[in-house]
Amino acid sequence: MSTDRRLKRIRLEAFARSLLAIVILALGVRLTYVLWGKGGECVVTNPESGEIISSPTDCLNGPAGRPNDATYYNAAANLLARGGGMVEPFRPERDAADHPPLTVWVLTPVSWIGDHVVPAAVLDDLTNAFLHRLTMAVLGTAVVGVVGLIGRRLGGERVGLLAALFAAVYPGLWINDALVFAETPTNLAVVLTMFVALRARDRPTPARLTLVGFGIGMSALGRAVM
Repeated sequence: MSTDRRLKRIRLEAFARSLLAIVILALGVRLTYVLWGKGGECVVTNPESGEIISSPTDCLNGPAGRPNDATYYNAAANLLARGGGMVEPFRPERDAADHPPLTVWVLTPVSWIGDHVVPAAVLDDLTNAFLHRLTMAVLGTAVVGVVGLIGRRLGGERVGLLAALFAAVYPGLWINDALVFAETPTNLAVVLTMFVALRARDRPTPARLTLVGFGIGMSALGRAVM
């Protein structure tokens, strides 16, 4: 092995180790927020009846106890996993297309696992809200890793590590990663598409260009603003 190749391998291994450490940090930040910032008893007051509601599903609701996007995605994924189809989760008799489907698709297998694999004695949560939050934390951590790879390809190892570190601790990312919103799956689809696009720019192949197109489509299915 030549000296140049040996040095390149050493730099790559050092980058991989450093990026892995940042990814672990990112996961720790997100899990801490899920377990402590979003953990504990949830008490929500029904604004119409004044009744005190306490359940994982209601923890996803807004401050006034009203359903929001998190409630929708949580309920829609559970309904789809239970054979309900892509319908309005609070009005199952109606088909629904008012929320982009990517987040529901991502969370549906998690709902199925929560319903069929995880024992009730381990996780007494009929809404699978906790598993959904953990899934978002993992997806958000993956975003950090891909951001590091994009930075490395654009500006070298140092740029990649700085970009990943910023993404790991930036509140605008990790706050959403503890919620059941569409931002996190969409962010992952976008950064993966960017990474594949950069590879396709350097060496275009039919497979890479197809993946770019697929990634753009999936990103559009994540949020309506894409």
